[in-house]
Amino acid sequence: QMERDREISIISYYDQARSFFDRHYYPAAIEVLEKLIRLDPNNADAIQLRHATEAAMSTEIAISLSRAQGAANEGQYLRAVEHYTRILELDPSNAAVQQARLAIESRLELSQRVNTAIDLYKLGQYSDSRRLFLEVLQVDKGHSLAREYVKRIDNALAAPPALQAIENDKDIWPLYLEGLRLMREKEYQRAIEMWERVLDAYPNNASTLENI
Repeated sequence: QMERDREISIISYYDQARSFFDRHYYPAAIEVLEKLIRLDPNNADAIQLRHATEAAMSTEIAISLSRAQGAANEGQYLRAVEHYTRILELDPSNAAVQQARLAIESRLELSQRVNTAIDLYKLGQYSDSRRLFLEVLQVDKGHSLAREYVKRIDNALAAPPALQAIENDKDIWPLYLEGLRLMREKEYQRAIEMWERVLDAYPNNASTLENI
């Protein structure tokens, strides 16, 4: 009876391990296979499946690492975190990946803060926007986009730009004129969109604000 129970356990363990392997649950598959091999150290099928599982896990870790690094380099921080998380599911004690994920999570939080600050800037909430950009610069002093926006906000708060400044801007003045044309044609929403683009470059310009 004991031998029969042992054989049943071996078959059950192998089936479980195979199921885990097929679903890419490699650590769970290895854990079950180790139990099987303790019962039957010479079980060729179990040994072969363990080798296959270890190889598949190593391959997936390498692929996920490459994808995580590539995503991070492209600024796709959320995807990078997802790939690093997958690696840690397969290899929880990987200290290098743990540190890499923490670094990317920090950059992701920074990126989200920058996006919020830009949204506030576009809404004309310059003080709140400036505060967030300064927080970004406390973490990353070389963040060029944050520096540029702080400069824009400081200029806007110091003195609203005159219409003359817009007239002298060959890139922005056509947008202002296009807004006037659209308003005359009663395409008000499109006119507002033009003037909002003007305000992105020249916040608080009185003439543009009056048009809107």
